[in-house]
Amino acid sequence: MFVQTLRFFVALIFGCVLLTGVQAHAPAAGSKNDVVRYLSDAELQYETKAQAREIRRALRDALKVPASKLRERRYANYQMEPNQWTFGALVQSYFISREDISAESDKFYEDVKKPDAKPILKHWLAKVAKPSGAGD
Repeated sequence: MFVQTLRFFVALIFGCVLLTGVQAHAPAAGSKNDVVRYLSDAELQYETKAQAREIRRALRDALKVPASKLRERRYANYQMEPNQWTFGALVQSYFISREDISAESDKFYEDVKKPDAKPILKHWLAKVAKPSGAGD
C-alpha cells in the first residue's frame, strides 16, 4: 500500500512539474502577438553600458509612447551614432530570436501596444536595467 501511495504522489508531482513547464511556454508559442513571440525566446546581446542605456530607452518608449510616435523615433546604432535605427531595427539588432518575424512590420508596431506585450517588454527592461558585467 505504501509503495502504491508513493508512486501516486511521485506521478502527481511529476505531472504538476510538466504542466507548469508547458504553461510557462504556452503563451509565447500560442500567441498571435508578434512582439510576444519574437521576444519570448530571444537572446539579448549587447557589449557596452551605452548600448544597454539605448536598449532601455527603446523599451521604455515601447511601453509609453503611442505606436505612431514609436515608429518615428530613432535610436543610436552599435557605434552609438545617434538617430540611426528605428525601434524595430534596434530590436532585431540586440534581441536574437528564433522566430522568423520582422520587427519592422506594421503588425509588430501594432502588437507592441497591445496589453499582452507589456509583460515581455517589462521583463526585458528589468533584465537590461541590471547589466551583468557589460562594460564601456
